[in-house]
Amino acid sequence: MARRPGSGSAVIPIWGEAGVKPGVLKGHYDMALTGLDANTLYGNTKGPDSIFHYNSTNWGDDSFVDAVNGTAGDLYEKGVRKNTKIDVRRLKVGVALYLKDSSKAVQQCKADKSTKDKSACNVVFPMVFDWQGNVESYAFVTAAVPDFRTGVEPVVASSASGLPVSVKGGVSVDAGVVKQGSVARFYVDGLKAAARGKADASSLFWYAYIYSSPQRLTGPDGAPYVTVKKDSAGRYYFDAIVPAGLKTGSHTVSLTDANGTCQGWTPVTVTAADTVAMYRLYNKYTGEHFYTSSSVERDSLVKVGWRSEGTGWVAPVSGAPVYRLYNPYVAGGDHHYTMSTKERDALVKAGWRSEGVGWYSGGSVKVLRQYNPYAKTGTHNYTTDPREDTALVKAGWRAEGTGWYAVKAK
Repeated sequence: MARRPGSGSAVIPIWGEAGVKPGVLKGHYDMALTGLDANTLYGNTKGPDSIFHYNSTNWGDDSFVDAVNGTAGDLYEKGVRKNTKIDVRRLKVGVALYLKDSSKAVQQCKADKSTKDKSACNVVFPMVFDWQGNVESYAFVTAAVPDFRTGVEPVVASSASGLPVSVKGGVSVDAGVVKQGSVARFYVDGLKAAARGKADASSLFWYAYIYSSPQRLTGPDGAPYVTVKKDSAGRYYFDAIVPAGLKTGSHTVSLTDANGTCQGWTPVTVTAADTVAMYRLYNKYTGEHFYTSSSVERDSLVKVGWRSEGTGWVAPVSGAPVYRLYNPYVAGGDHHYTMSTKERDALVKAGWRSEGVGWYSGGSVKVLRQYNPYAKTGTHNYTTDPREDTALVKAGWRAEGTGWYAVKAK
């Protein structure tokens, strides 16, 4: 029997006991690496070539690794969230096997009384064994990824008139209409077999543009590319964010592969959005509530530890501006929102950064504002729920009346 490293609880049979025969793993898997610089060499030119072991220094000096981990942990706990470039010094790929519940190995593992985490029985990491069948210092079977150079964004037609007529209609959207600031679904026809194979595995990463002048569209997660996939009906599609500030009227959307070849395009009509949902997030490390109409910003914050609290209210797309400000001098940072130009200007003079107009006020729904005099960050809260306002005031917050107005949710 062998204990799965790192779990401290799951006991799984060795391959012979599980009835597994030796074999060769082969095949390929496509994945996206975001955060890399264009036209840059990445790889394994720095550091040793040996397989990574637990409790060893094969990935660098332990004191350095401990210092990096410690500093990163401290910054995370303080609420510091900042995107940085990726420096790939040691890129490796490994294999994890997911066993079915019906397999002998999983059944034996779950039947063992010492196994506390039953879900761990289904996951096996292949490891290196010595001639006696013992695990060699918990060595995982991994391989160094060869050096690689990133490409550059392809050169595309400078105007819609330069798009090839032969692939017109290769991309389509329901009713030919998309809305500002929304995620639109575009369908793709005529994919070749190689592209279909990658799309079936959700690993076909191409570029989408919207014209008059080409503006690159981002994926729903903010990625600088779109992912072509297959839906349950067998149709190929990609989702993209229609820019909120795009002019209404006639436009053209095109899809381009990594080599710069246009795979399809279609005319679209962009309509105006009349309202936007204001997302509410919470940072448990700083106590701050944050509000944004950007799903990209929301999703980015959730990925780094913020908790999504759904929709705070619905804002109009025009009206009286609500200004957004940021204080970089407190631990973890802090935001403030106000309709008052005097309050905005006073905070800017005190060192806050103006981040422009966050959204607009309008409608009949009151957005109530509360102040916590005992906090250094997250000092203000905004809500349309009078019960939340009352509860916070009872807890020691100060009611500051109506911050601005929202529209009724449809």
